[in-house]
Amino acid sequence: MGQIIKKPNKRRVRYSLEVNEQCDIVVRTPWRSNQRTIDRLISDHQEWIKKQQEKQRLNNEKLQDWDDDDGVYYRGKKFGLESSNSAVTIFAKDKIYIPADMKKNAFLTHHAKTYLPERCLDIAEMMGLHPKDIRIKKLTGCWGNCHQNHRITLNQALIQTPDWVSDYVMIHECAHMVHFNHSKDFWDLVARYTDHTKTAKKWLKEHQAALLTN
Repeated sequence: MGQIIKKPNKRRVRYSLEVNEQCDIVVRTPWRSNQRTIDRLISDHQEWIKKQQEKQRLNNEKLQDWDDDDGVYYRGKKFGLESSNSAVTIFAKDKIYIPADMKKNAFLTHHAKTYLPERCLDIAEMMGLHPKDIRIKKLTGCWGNCHQNHRITLNQALIQTPDWVSDYVMIHECAHMVHFNHSKDFWDLVARYTDHTKTAKKWLKEHQAALLTN
């Protein structure tokens, strides 16, 4: 059934359940939790828990494809990955040929730092905004962030997501230059520039186990 992980929080007054990427049961509780309440909550939601664990297992099976050493996801499409004697990267219909001395991660890092900042600048200009700086980093806890000084940091893993997903993240972070919160005004601003908020958030949640840990 998976492990049961308790996560107490001083601000929480209610109990809640979720199933994480490892199919464990996460119980969020008030700071002083009652074990009988936890046991009853799990018992009463057995059917829901099993459905969520099966859903997560199926998703984990799909995500195994993202760890393929002979292939790479680039901007949402999977390509075969092969070494070549060329000094430059060559994009073909279904394959990418990289220099023999280049590793897969180096290829992704290079193209993330080439594509993502320029695309983010395009989006910022479209929104009438001017980021102080755009940085690309390997992040394990988020897809991006915007500092109060208008410096935007994007997760380099976004180079592997479909363009409509990475665009959503960039629009989201750019919108924080106007509204440094998640208020209705913030989401209204995001909605002005993308129709993919709900589907992009769903895509990111489903793929975070593969992309935020590699």
